[in-house]
Formats: sequence, structure tokens, C-alpha cells
Amino acid sequence: MVEAFGHFLVGGNFAIGIVVFVILVIINFMVITKGAGRIAEVGARFVLDGMPGKQMAI
Repeated sequence: MVEAFGHFLVGGNFAIGIVVFVILVIINFMVITKGAGRIAEVGARFVLDGMPGKQMAI
């Protein structure tokens, strides 16, 4: 099943397979980067909410 899907996706051409793989890696990197940035924003928000009198100093 996996081999059949690979042949369908690549079409027997190794160069096309490399291009598809690179595109998937780039998309994966973008998703992980955006998620990590969002996690950092939420974490910073909780830290700021946890110190009510110190927000003006920041």
C-alpha cells in the first residue's frame, strides 16, 4: 500500500519525489515554527497575568 502510494505520488521520477519531499519539509517547518511561537506567546501571557503589580515595570 505504501509503495503503491509512493509510485502514484512520485510517478516513478526520483526528482519529483525529492521536490515533493522538500515542499513537505518546508510546510512542516512552518507549522512547527508558528506553533512554537504561539506557545511562547501564551506562556508569556500567563507569566504576565501571574504578576499583577509588576506589569507596569515591563
